[in-house]
Amino acid sequence: MTTTRATTTRAAGTTGPALTTQAAPAAGAAQPPATGADRAAPETPAPPAPLSLYGFLRPRPERADEVRRLLASLVESTRAEEGNLEYHLHEHDDGRLFLYEVWRSQEDLDRHNAHPPLRAFLDNIADYLAEAPEAYAGTMVSRYPAAD
Repeated sequence: MTTTRATTTRAAGTTGPALTTQAAPAAGAAQPPATGADRAAPETPAPPAPLSLYGFLRPRPERADEVRRLLASLVESTRAEEGNLEYHLHEHDDGRLFLYEVWRSQEDLDRHNAHPPLRAFLDNIADYLAEAPEAYAGTMVSRYPAAD
């Protein structure tokens, strides 16, 4: 006679209701050979959440027009890059520029940051700005439909 006990499985990292309940042989009981139907399909990992970057740049007064033109010239080409989900440049009344970017992955952002026109700006950023950039980065918590 084979004795079984019930087991419950949950999605990794969750404490909510059980996803499935199945019968499993009790400890020490003989187990039938596995068939193709008994083998669990490997789980496909969820894609990483998009990466957001946002911040303020205050150009030096004598270079404000140059910085504005340079950053504005990058908008369309950046939006066409693989992995770019959003790229926006805003200007505030006080002359600060605000950038908002969303990237599919860190790898996509790294590739973007290696482009020569942007790299030249980033490597010499202190020459263009009156103060250090006020910059933030984070992983998007809310669902981003374009990343699906």
